[in-house]
Amino acid sequence: MKLPGFIAATAVVLPLAGTVNTVQAEEWEENTPYYEDDAWYDVSEWLDGNDYNPTDEVIGSWDNEVYDADVPNDDQDNDIYAWGGLAYDDYGYAEGNDGDWFYDYYDDSYASYAPATAGTYETVTSFYDFDDDGLYDSYLLRADTDADGLYDEFDYYALNETSQSNEAKSEKQDAESSEQKQLSKEFQFAGTVERTKTAKVRDAKRSVAWVNTDDGKQLIVDMGTPQMSEEKLQGKHVEVSGPIVSVGDKYVLLAQQAKIGDNESQKISRDGREMTVTVKNTRTVDVRDAKRTLAVVTLQDKDKQLLVDLGPADGKIADLKEGDELKITGVPVKAKDRNLVVAQKVSIDGESMKIDREQLAKQDEQSNQTAQR
Repeated sequence: MKLPGFIAATAVVLPLAGTVNTVQAEEWEENTPYYEDDAWYDVSEWLDGNDYNPTDEVIGSWDNEVYDADVPNDDQDNDIYAWGGLAYDDYGYAEGNDGDWFYDYYDDSYASYAPATAGTYETVTSFYDFDDDGLYDSYLLRADTDADGLYDEFDYYALNETSQSNEAKSEKQDAESSEQKQLSKEFQFAGTVERTKTAKVRDAKRSVAWVNTDDGKQLIVDMGTPQMSEEKLQGKHVEVSGPIVSVGDKYVLLAQQAKIGDNESQKISRDGREMTVTVKNTRTVDVRDAKRTLAVVTLQDKDKQLLVDLGPADGKIADLKEGDELKITGVPVKAKDRNLVVAQKVSIDGESMKIDREQLAKQDEQSNQTAQR
């Protein structure tokens, strides 16, 4: 349901409609897999028997085949289906919920934005789950190279066969050709919270607010992880900034910065789930002609193992050894037939390091161009 007066693409989000560059079909066909078919990917000799997390369980929450919504005749982790339908589907409503001004669950594609500069986001990386199994199958890097408020470069990386299917390509072409999704602009609004609800985004909760802006508009804002109860947030004056994205037939501002009432303005973290792990083995591998560190780790207090792409093989990451403890936040993907966490941030000995995938993609592209000369 689109409520009258809500900020819509034609009114506010698309001041430059008609000038947007879209992803063409031939561009998608030219892209190659991110992880090539090299020997490094066979990690079977690292793993002890059946203690590796299989592809039918949610990364970071292994439950030894004991599920919240058990279906004994199906060896799939039914936890991902247990909340009001397909929790990893694009968007939807929980049964019997009449608060339909915004969805009860949706997937924001783990969108990771570079810090805004002069009112635009230079790059954004979005992950896509085509088969709704909770593991992402590809990612798309968009860049605004001339700071005109429109993304003009697109690099698509396939992680498995699902992401290379014609159906997947068609789906993402339709999504990315939406003019609204090409805007790199940082939007800023101030107003009063009219209504609130808690939505499920993948395996986390998000505070969503209906805001009546000071200039007479209505705006839906994803405020990130709930910082206060719905009752306390309602009626508060807020100042928010971030990109506006489309979710189904609605538009929502993904707050990157927010000031609530008299509180100080704060950055909204949208990193993946943080996990404390112990290193079991590491290997330096070639990924798209660049050196990366791949590690098998065990999750704290669990007996399952996990494969992690830790990014560039340098600094403290290159020095990791068996028994080292670290904290990682990242995106759960299916690379070929393996579950894998693509690390966004790694903390070692109290030092936190952000893995800049946007910059890595640029370096990879420059490396490929140099090699072709």
